[in-house]
Amino acid sequence: MTSRPESASATSSALALSVLYVQEIALLLVKIRRMVFVAVTAALALMVTPILVLSGFRESVEEFVPFESELLVALFLMILIVPVAAYFALRSTWAMDRWQSRLDSLSYALRFESQEPQGESPVLRLANQALNALKPIFGEGGTEFDPKDFANSKLGSEVYDVVIPDQVTSKLTDHRGALIAKRFMGQPVLIDNLKNLTARLRSSGFRLWRVLVVSDQQFPIETLDYHSSSMEGVGFAVDLVEETPMGFSVVALGH
Repeated sequence: MTSRPESASATSSALALSVLYVQEIALLLVKIRRMVFVAVTAALALMVTPILVLSGFRESVEEFVPFESELLVALFLMILIVPVAAYFALRSTWAMDRWQSRLDSLSYALRFESQEPQGESPVLRLANQALNALKPIFGEGGTEFDPKDFANSKLGSEVYDVVIPDQVTSKLTDHRGALIAKRFMGQPVLIDNLKNLTARLRSSGFRLWRVLVVSDQQFPIETLDYHSSSMEGVGFAVDLVEETPMGFSVVALGH
């Protein structure tokens, strides 16, 4: 495997990806514990506060506040607490979705790295590796699909090195959207290359799950920095993959 800049080597091997996967799982568990604590606290507050207002709180303030005013206070507290509880519930759901997406990306990258490249051409080897990484770890799912059917295929009017359509990814995984691979040979992938590629794919009208940007050159530091900071809003994951004589290796994961 060719050498890479230090910033590009975080996910350069299956071992590094495995370590990163374990770290992400640990962080996810911490997040879940916090979310459960917040949810339980909000639920208790939602249940207890109205009771306190309508019982003990009434006795302590009835000489100062008419009963009708207490009902208004209770109603006000209910109106205040319900949106707060809903906010934390939605925030927890969004956070869990983001972490689930992150773990799914790591899981795919681990399976991708573990595949032996097979095929008589680089494109076929890439199609084989990308397809096999979609298959379940246990079982024989996906054996009816031939990687040759996805090599040098069209997405709309454009031809890409690999196009695994939505109906295949959704059958083999829990994800919806096509998997695309685009190879850049003999030149480094620049920021403009990423911008142009993602713009074309977004305007295609097809649902995409992830895009593999493959290069036989080292990814420039500027491209890696742009990928890590500015690619989150494109609507699909974009992975940077290095092509070597040994096969294909993930350099950076999409969000």
